[in-house]
Amino acid sequence: AYNGRLALDGSTPVAEFQDLSNHIYIREYNGTGDINSSSSWSVAEINGQGYSRLVGGPSGVWLLYQKTFSGPLFVQRIVHGQPSGAPSQVTPNSDFAHANYAITENANGGLTVGWFNFGTSTGLYVQNSADGRHWSAPQIIARNLNDPSDLSLGAAGDSGGFAAFQAPDQGSPKGSQ
Repeated sequence: AYNGRLALDGSTPVAEFQDLSNHIYIREYNGTGDINSSSSWSVAEINGQGYSRLVGGPSGVWLLYQKTFSGPLFVQRIVHGQPSGAPSQVTPNSDFAHANYAITENANGGLTVGWFNFGTSTGLYVQNSADGRHWSAPQIIARNLNDPSDLSLGAAGDSGGFAAFQAPDQGSPKGSQ
C-alpha cells in the first residue's frame, strides 16, 4: 500500500490507498469494535491509477483519481466507504501532469479540483462543482509556471480559496520556493 490519504465522513474516519496493480482501496471505520482491527473497516476497491486524492466535508466524501495513467481526472462519491453512483469526469482531457492534481471541499459542500497543464505555457487550472457531477469550464489561475509540483488546495469561508505549490528557486539549480 502506498500514497494513503485520510478524510472524515462526518466524524467517521475514511482511508484511501493504492497498490502497484492499478487498484485504489477505500476503507471506512464502521464505528464499532477495535479501530485498529481490519474487521472494523469496510473494504471497497476501484480500478484506477495515479495518485488519488480523498476529501471529506459537508457534502460527503469524494475521491479524485485517474482511471488510466494518462487519462482524464474523475471524481467518485464515497458513501459509507463504498463508491456511490458512476464517477464523474472532471477534466476535458489529459493535458496535465500525472500526480500534480488536488481536490478540496468548501463549507457549502462545493468541490474544486486543480491541476497543472504542461506544454508551451505551463499553468494552474481549476474547475468547480456544486454537486460533484456538473463541472465548470477550466479556469486558469496561474500562468507561465516553471516546473511546478506538490499542489495543495484549500477552501476559504467566503467561497474563495487558495492554492499552494512548489516551483524551482529561480536563482539556484535546485530547490524550491
